Amino acid sequence: MSYKPAASGVPNGIVFFGTPAGEKVFEAESNFAYNPSTDTLSVDNISAATGVFSGDISAVNGTFSGDVTVVGDLNVSGVVNQVDSTNLLVEDVTITLRNGFTGTPASEDDASIIVNRGSSDDALITWDEDELLWTFDYGAGGSIGIREHVKGGEGISADDTSKPYRTLDLDINSLSEESTIDASSDFIVIYDDSASAHKKMTRSNFVSGLGAMSSFVLEDGDGTEVSIGDAQEVKFVEGGGIDINWTDTSSGTDADPFDLTFTVNVDTAQIADGAVTEAKRERTVATPSSNSSSLSDINLVTTGSSNLTMTLPSSPSDGQIVTVKKIDSGSGEVIISAGTDTIDGAGGKRLYYQYESLTCVYKTNAWYII
Repeated sequence: MSYKPAASGVPNGIVFFGTPAGEKVFEAESNFAYNPSTDTLSVDNISAATGVFSGDISAVNGTFSGDVTVVGDLNVSGVVNQVDSTNLLVEDVTITLRNGFTGTPASEDDASIIVNRGSSDDALITWDEDELLWTFDYGAGGSIGIREHVKGGEGISADDTSKPYRTLDLDINSLSEESTIDASSDFIVIYDDSASAHKKMTRSNFVSGLGAMSSFVLEDGDGTEVSIGDAQEVKFVEGGGIDINWTDTSSGTDADPFDLTFTVNVDTAQIADGAVTEAKRERTVATPSSNSSSLSDINLVTTGSSNLTMTLPSSPSDGQIVTVKKIDSGSGEVIISAGTDTIDGAGGKRLYYQYESLTCVYKTNAWYII
């Protein structure tokens, strides 16, 4: 049953129950109504085998069975709880997390992709805003930065001071030292500039490529030559009166080289005849004019009118020679004392006259005039 009310504002062809001012234009119970002011049809349930809907559809609660095609935009203001699909296929090439975020991110503004692993710990891929890198949590309870996947091996140290990069440095001091080297099987790493690549080279090829000397020749005074090769030794043999010793083996650097000292033992060394000439002799000459107990090799004494005492050396070596000569005409005498020793068996000798001299040599606790 229907009727056309005699009221203004009611369009033709409308089935109307109620007054226009307070009721819906068309209504069948409160859950099925059309409101012309909002152009909205409110229905609790719609069932259609097939259908095409245009315009806006608002539903407080709804269940769709079958396929749903959305031609326009699908805006979800609530939470999408579940996608009932084995595989999610996305044709877009970019997935944006935290879309709509503005401003500068703080250190705690991380973002993650999480894999639910049931009773096991979840696996995560996380952008770490503090470290400025991606971290990976493999479900073991701790995250590992992407640079942590690059580890330094033996002799390689890692430096993480320049975020987000990791710098690997060669640390020579951490390498174990090898004292035995095989020239053909041990390798050295080099950079081949022509190939712009690192390559390996055997020790023997490396040394030969440097042009380094692998052997050298020694020649003695008679013209005999000996070739000295790698790992061969040269021994310096001590001869008569010559001692040879390493006196410094601490460093071996240019600033502190090894010292090999040759020492001539004057007590046992033999000097060839004619080897010592007058020009090669070194003597000290003194001209004392007062008492002296530190005589030189040659002593030219001026006494004046007073007697002067010249004391021979107290700790002489065998073969030491001392000459004392009075060079002035004064009346003073030169008294030559041997200290605790003797001179030709006497405790001392005297020089009385100008140009008078005495030369003596020491041998085993006694001086002898020569």
